[in-house]
Amino acid sequence: MAGSCRVVVAAVPWPTAMLAEYLREDRASHVAAAVYSLVMVAMALTFQALWWHLTRTGHLFDSRVDAPAARATRIRFALGSLGYPLTVGLAFVSAPLTT
Repeated sequence: MAGSCRVVVAAVPWPTAMLAEYLREDRASHVAAAVYSLVMVAMALTFQALWWHLTRTGHLFDSRVDAPAARATRIRFALGSLGYPLTVGLAFVSAPLTT
C-alpha cells in the first residue's frame, strides 16, 4: 500500500512541469491540465486507500490518537476524492482553473 503512494507521489513533478510548460499554449494546456488532474486523482485515491487501511484497525496509531475519530474522517476523505475527477473535465474548459 505504501509503495503505491510513493509511486504516485514520485510521479507528481512530471505533470506539474508539463502543466507549467504548456499552460499558456491553447490546446496543449488542456491536455497538460488533464494529465495533471489525472495524477491528482490517482494521488487522492491512493491516499484514501492508505487511510482506510490505517484506520481499519487503528493498531498503527500512536496511543494518543482517537481511533474512532480517525475512522470518522473516512467519509470526509471519500467526499473530497469525488471533486478531483471533476477537475479532469474542467481541464478541457479552462486549464488554469484546475491548478
